[in-house]
Amino acid sequence: MSNDVNEHLQNEIHGKKLPNEAERRLYLDTYRERVILALTKKQVMEKGIRQEVLNAMHDRKAKEVLVDGHLSLEALRPYRKAAETRRVPYRRVTLDDPEGTYGLVVTSDTAINREDVFAEDEPEENSGEAAAGEKKPWWKKLLGI
Repeated sequence: MSNDVNEHLQNEIHGKKLPNEAERRLYLDTYRERVILALTKKQVMEKGIRQEVLNAMHDRKAKEVLVDGHLSLEALRPYRKAAETRRVPYRRVTLDDPEGTYGLVVTSDTAINREDVFAEDEPEENSGEAAAGEKKPWWKKLLGI
């Protein structure tokens, strides 16, 4: 009986505990099974907008774009405009932990359980063939190969 009273008091003082609270903080206040795509803060801060985000926003299951409220408005502007253009709701989430991992998350309103929801880092410009001193043909540069 005293255990129930203590639990009730804790809920009243600190609020009711939510399941998987750490997971929700990690994915900007949503659950992992609802994530279509997640970008790290470093990836969001890169210049321009990533094609993976545009593709995720075009997904018919995409219901909301969540961004970390601690990131600069300048870095978030292209993503906000893309969300408005595609009519996907956009929301800034400011959590207590400014050191969280993800800066942008495209979510669904139902569980979709995708295996690979993380965007790949862009390869360095000076790696691979370019590092060996070979020049790319103009048509490969045009196609982004």
